[in-house]
Parts: sequence; C-alpha cells; structure tokens
Amino acid sequence: AVTGVANPRVYGYYKVAGASEPGTYRWGFASTITSAGGIVRYTGAAGLDAPASKASGSSATSGTVPGVTTSAGNAMLVGCMGINSGATTITITGPPAMSEVWDLGVKRHELDDALQATPGASGDKTWSFSAGREWAGWLAALRPL
Repeated sequence: AVTGVANPRVYGYYKVAGASEPGTYRWGFASTITSAGGIVRYTGAAGLDAPASKASGSSATSGTVPGVTTSAGNAMLVGCMGINSGATTITITGPPAMSEVWDLGVKRHELDDALQATPGASGDKTWSFSAGREWAGWLAALRPL
C-alpha cells in the first residue's frame, strides 16, 4: 500500500497461481469506500524479481515512482498510478515505453506494463495527469519462470 497521502490509497497484490485455482476471483469493497480494482493475468511469472518501489505526492500534474533493479532477463515491469479523483475527464498518461493495461474510473487509476529484456535498472517511471491531483503509485518487476 502506498499511504504517503490520505487519498488515494493504491494497493498492489500478486499471487503465483497453481493448478487448483478457482474459475473466478472477486474483490469486495465496503459500500462506504469509493474505489476501483482489477485483476491482470501474467502467464509465466514466478513472483517478484526485485522489491517493489512506491511513491506518493501532493497535488501535481505528474507522479514519479522510483525504478526497480531486475536480476532476470525478460522481467515484466508492472506499475500502477492512482489519483485523487473519480472524474474520467481527467486523463492519466502512462510512462513512455509502457503499455496501458487498464484505465479505470470511480477512483481513477491506471495500470501499465512493459517487458524489460535485459537485467538491470528500469529507471524511474512517470505518469502524467491532465489536472493537478494528489497521487500514489507503485512499480514492480515479475520474474519469468
């Protein structure tokens, strides 16, 4: 959880799935919380390749999350950025060379990913916003099998 700001709170979870996984998963949120969430499947991932990084900040038109250093080739970089807004008129643009996986409303957040072919530093990742908002985000690298 990135909790350096009161709002938004951005969480990231991972699970290495086995042969006896259920057919569906469901997330539950309290009715008093404005939130959004999603699940992404990455086939061939063996868990985290390096410790995840996180950052948060006060109202700004961009947010930067420190890079991670991978030890394996072909690690999948996955990053999420959330802003303190539910307005879909405020756009979130992901870091260059990363692809958008989702961009959800309700409580605005975007998930992006990119393959890092060679081990080493990923470099910091910056998301841009069309209007100033408090922000929180994380970056992780998934190690290939």
